[in-house]
Amino acid sequence: MKKIIAMLLALGMTVSLWGCGEEGSNNGAANSEVTTGTGTDQKQDGGNKAAGSGEVSENEETAEGLRILNTGDNQSCYTEAGYYYFAEPSELSDENWGMHLMYMDFATAQEIYLCNNAGCNHDTIDCPAVFSVEEFPCFSTIPFIHGNSLYFLSKSADQDGSVSFSATEDGVNVADVENSTSYLYRANIDGTGREKIYTFGENVTLEDVVMGDDQGIYVITKTLTADKTAEGTYFNSTERKLVYLDLETLEEKMVCDLEFGDSISWKLIDCYGQNLVFEGLDYGREVTNQELFDDDSYVELYEQSKEVIATVNINDGKLNEVYRMAKEKESSFLTKDNLLYISWKEDGRIISVNMDSGEEKEVCKSGNNYLFRAVGDKLCCTNWDLGEDATFYYVDTKTGEVSHSELVNKCNGWRLEFRAELESDMLMVYDYEAIRNPDDSYEISRYQYGLISKEDLFLGNDNFRKIDMIKGGI
Repeated sequence: MKKIIAMLLALGMTVSLWGCGEEGSNNGAANSEVTTGTGTDQKQDGGNKAAGSGEVSENEETAEGLRILNTGDNQSCYTEAGYYYFAEPSELSDENWGMHLMYMDFATAQEIYLCNNAGCNHDTIDCPAVFSVEEFPCFSTIPFIHGNSLYFLSKSADQDGSVSFSATEDGVNVADVENSTSYLYRANIDGTGREKIYTFGENVTLEDVVMGDDQGIYVITKTLTADKTAEGTYFNSTERKLVYLDLETLEEKMVCDLEFGDSISWKLIDCYGQNLVFEGLDYGREVTNQELFDDDSYVELYEQSKEVIATVNINDGKLNEVYRMAKEKESSFLTKDNLLYISWKEDGRIISVNMDSGEEKEVCKSGNNYLFRAVGDKLCCTNWDLGEDATFYYVDTKTGEVSHSELVNKCNGWRLEFRAELESDMLMVYDYEAIRNPDDSYEISRYQYGLISKEDLFLGNDNFRKIDMIKGGI
């Protein structure tokens, strides 16, 4: 990891950090039959969609309209049969670095390297499970499933909205816009037959969400700009567009312009039907990069801002404002299908807003109503003081009934981590292999995954079916 950190420092320190943990054992089976299924999930580590935590998107072949194909952490995807993820980069036998593509087979409850080569040590670039970090940038390459194929969007990190500081000894800022080209690869569902099938335009940055319909994928493209100042280099974007790529003909076309001519920086958080869902903060005026990254000025800006949810129909490209929330009142929100759910700490209300009609309904009132994610027809909520209560409260969106599950991480009582929603089960991180430090922090060497039925999850029944892990997980 020291070499990876050195590589990142050489490129400049960007205010948008990724966490790294320790790997587990490298021993494991090299062969397994990988079957197909459907489904995607966006990882929820807490908070609402505004915090980048994402929401579940069903990826069924019969689904109508848009669906999100990648997870919120960009490092994983799944089907009803198994879960794929990129393990953290490690050194190969030739001293180069690569990522391993791992697969958790739900039928056998086994994790394997996605490699069918008998006797393979999975430490050379010719192993199907190994992805060179030079060809597939770590932390930003996106795996996803469409139809019966596994895809990999190789792209550099999206620096839009960040600031970079020089890592040179003389303090001179040398950070520049990352202009590496993005590529799309396709492989069989078992990882074999990987090939590059498409090259996106030069000097075009792709955002971190891949959406799909039955024929192809949608991505958001833009051009990055770098504003170099004495404080650092601020990265922003122009020419933001929604682009469609037909996966059969490999023809690309521009769908609609995503420049709306206002002072709000819009972030894509979901999609449904023919609609994109965006979230943004309205400060009431144009703000400078310096104001956004100055702690004192930003606190004042944030407290006076309004959180705005809006939709864009891709057929006409028009922005339709759905709801505004003043930041002076603590609130949380998430979206599922065409419904926006909002909760307020002050009075315990949870409401739903139909994003097509604007109709509002009260779902329930609860003191533990911080919206964490959706699971099926239930809203998974937490206490507003996350350090005080790591358990979950489930709100039935049809009846308003609230149930309490006391399941927490077995190692240290932290909250459970959701990884994938299947038809009847959830894939969760429910335990750690970890060392507790004197300051009560933890050095985690392995994330323990397990499947649990949704019914047991809601009722708090400790019936996890353990996945036999050979890597540390993510």
